[in-house]
Amino acid sequence: MALLLVFWGVLTNLLATMQTPAFIAKIALGLLTAAVGLWLWPQLLKPSNARRARVLAVAAPTALVWLWALLGTDTPVLSQAMGGMWSTCSVSIAALALPVWLGLMWHAQRCAPTQLRRAGAVSGAIAGGLGAAVYSLYCPVFDAGYIAVWYVLGIGACVAVGAWLGPRAMRW
Repeated sequence: MALLLVFWGVLTNLLATMQTPAFIAKIALGLLTAAVGLWLWPQLLKPSNARRARVLAVAAPTALVWLWALLGTDTPVLSQAMGGMWSTCSVSIAALALPVWLGLMWHAQRCAPTQLRRAGAVSGAIAGGLGAAVYSLYCPVFDAGYIAVWYVLGIGACVAVGAWLGPRAMRW
């Protein structure tokens, strides 16, 4: 949150915007993704529980946003996606997710995860979800297609990087 306040700022009409369904959907994507990841996180840090973790559950909020984008508006998703600040959205989400991911890696090293790639992917989902939720306080674009493409891409990049770096960062 501190990074957002220092480098991006917040929407000037944030209080009025927070009451709109589109804003709620945008912030909910990030918070629900992070919440599902946090629900899975303890299971992935213990060797005995790692097999029971349902890692694909972190994709449920993404599916809901895509459903909204495809069925909730008459405008094609691609037309909505190319508006606003599309060139910086996903990168900003990943940048805001980095401190959270580093904290999760520090915590994971103190545990005994055995499925490092899965744990890394879930740590990326948690960090990316929180990065997306925080970034939504700044982003002035509320089109469903924009959120379905660029927010999901930002979170997805965090998941991919987490899965790739997780085995290196969590090795014990």
